[in-house]
Parts: sequence; structure tokens; C-alpha cells
Amino acid sequence: MTINHIHSTALLCMIWVLFSCTSQSPTENFADDLDFAIHEVEYNYAGFPLLTEEELANYEIMKAAVRDSVDAGVYTPFDGVGHYLAWFQQRHLRTCWDAHNHLWKRPTDYSSVFPYDPQAVSCKVDDDTYLIRFPSCMGDPDDKWIKQSVKDYKASGCKFLILDIRGNGGGADYHYLPYLELLYDTPATLDGLDFFYTKNNLRRIGKMSWVWWFRLSLFKDKSKERVLWPFIEQRDIEYSSISTLPVAAALIIDNHVASSGEAMVLEIQASSKRTTVYGQDNTYGLLDISNCTEVELPYSKHFILIPVTVSHRLPDRGIDKTGIAPDVRLDIPYPSELTDNVDEWVLWIAQDLKKKQAAHALSADSPSNVNN
Repeated sequence: MTINHIHSTALLCMIWVLFSCTSQSPTENFADDLDFAIHEVEYNYAGFPLLTEEELANYEIMKAAVRDSVDAGVYTPFDGVGHYLAWFQQRHLRTCWDAHNHLWKRPTDYSSVFPYDPQAVSCKVDDDTYLIRFPSCMGDPDDKWIKQSVKDYKASGCKFLILDIRGNGGGADYHYLPYLELLYDTPATLDGLDFFYTKNNLRRIGKMSWVWWFRLSLFKDKSKERVLWPFIEQRDIEYSSISTLPVAAALIIDNHVASSGEAMVLEIQASSKRTTVYGQDNTYGLLDISNCTEVELPYSKHFILIPVTVSHRLPDRGIDKTGIAPDVRLDIPYPSELTDNVDEWVLWIAQDLKKKQAAHALSADSPSNVNN
């Protein structure tokens, strides 16, 4: 297997949160958390150099308005930080505070329509179809469960696989690699990414990942500051073998699929011709600006996330504004519930896979395709 897979959306965030949270000493005199956050965004946020002149003008108006609200006591400085960051509507750039969640674009509230709590499932749907529900890249289900689900599928002998990632809001890319390898049938090349070089970003990356730090240390001209460096030119997916099963597969998505979940969708779409993406809604849209570091605010001691990489999909092929569309947009009711069950969507898709396979076999056996 050959795969350039350093791009890891939320992996760096998770590593930083769990193991490397250290206080940050301001390099300047800041009046409050809002001043500090503004400095962090303007000097270290990878998406800031991408703002157009019109967006920059609107940004200055917003920044002044939020500052006025803090000075007038309408917001606390920390709440001011939340409103300031929310202007960008880039969920990788946010406060780590649940009370601010409403400030950002929210995914579709499925739980208001039906019981919605996707849980890990690995089971047969029928004699020909197997279901793996993989609702998170955060380590729950863990890698042991993931590998076992692949083994159980292969042992089932089912021709069709339904990989259900509804609810998968991301985490670490490496968790889904066993599924990528299982579905792989064609080499693929995906977009690389740029790292936003600042001394702070390089220092923080060094604390988070020695692999990243080593690669970045190969760049020679470190006299420059605030430069987007071509960190990965492209990402190649190529495995040494192709699994004979499944004959055909489905990947189910919804509007809660984001970040590493979306990376999974893009990579499977690119490297698996036998997989069809089903869903009623596009994914959330949270992948173009990613790989975030966590920074402690000096006064409130709360944390904010600062993304440090930009995908080469930008500016013309980004997904954050629209999400990823399914190949087949389902025009059927929502399921009665989505938990650890085999729901109505899975049953419908299982039948659809069989119909398409039968139609394909009939077409292949038609007289016009038979060599006499």
C-alpha cells in the first residue's frame, strides 16, 4: 500500500487536546481575550490570507462592532471572542465552549424528527448484504472493532456491503483506513495542502507531531513569516491488492458527516468505482481549512482552535460552502429511528444494490455484448 496520508483534519486537534495543552504566553500586551484572539487569527489562522478585499472590509466592520459590544459590556471579552470567530463560519476556527455552539452553522436536526443516535453496528442485513455502521472517527468504535468488522464482513461472504457513516462528524483519518483498503479498486490522486507558516504555528506543530515538524523543517527559507507553504503536493492512494468482495457497495451519508468523515467520502469516491454514495442531504462541509492547534486564552483560560492548513481544492473546488453531494439522493422518508438498528434506509439500499447488480448482469449477457 502506498498512501500520502499526513492530511488528518481533526487528528492534530485531538492529539493537542489530549496530550499537549500548554499555556500560551502572549508575545504582546493584550487588553483582554478578544485582543489576543484577534492577534491569533490575523497572524496564525490559515484562512485569513484567503479573504478577499470585500471580505476584509466587512471583517474590519465586524471586528469594530464586536469590540464596541465588549467595551459597552454587552459581551464579556470571552463571549466577544465567540462572536468574533463565528463571523468566519469555519467550525475548525472556534471556541472550545459548548455554550457558543449555536453561533456556528448547525447541521440538520434529525433528532427533532426521529430518534437519531447512530451507533456502531456490524451485522448481516440478508444473505447477500452486510451492514457496517461507522458513526465516528474519534476512536469509538476503536480500531480493534473496526478491524474485526472487516474480518466479519469477509467471513460473511456477502456480495454487497453497506458502509453507513451517518453522524460521523470526524476525528482522525487513520481510523477509516481499513474500510478504504477494503473498498479500493483503482489508484487515485487527491489534492494536497499548504501549511500556513508562522513561528507560532511551527512551534505548536513541533509539540503536536514530530513527523509534521520534521517535514516542515526541510523548508529552507524560514526568514519569511505568514507564508502558505506547499506542504503536500498531492496524496496518492494505491494498495498492492484489490479485495474480491464486495461486488458492489454503498456509502450512506447525512448532514452530520464532517471533517475526517468527509475526507473518507472523498477518498472512497476517488478510489472505489464499485461504491455508490447514498443520502438525502449533503455532508456538513468542514474540510478545506483544517488541522487545528488549540490555544489557551490568557485571561479566561478557555481554549480556541486555530486551523493551520489549506487544501489545494481552494479557491475553486472547495466543499465547505456546500458539503459533498450523494451520488444517489434518496427521495424516501426518514427512517423510524437510527440507533443500533437495521433501519429502513439500509433495507431500501440493500434492494437497490441488488437491482443494479441484476441490471448490470443482464446488460453484460445481452446479445450485443456477447462475442460469437
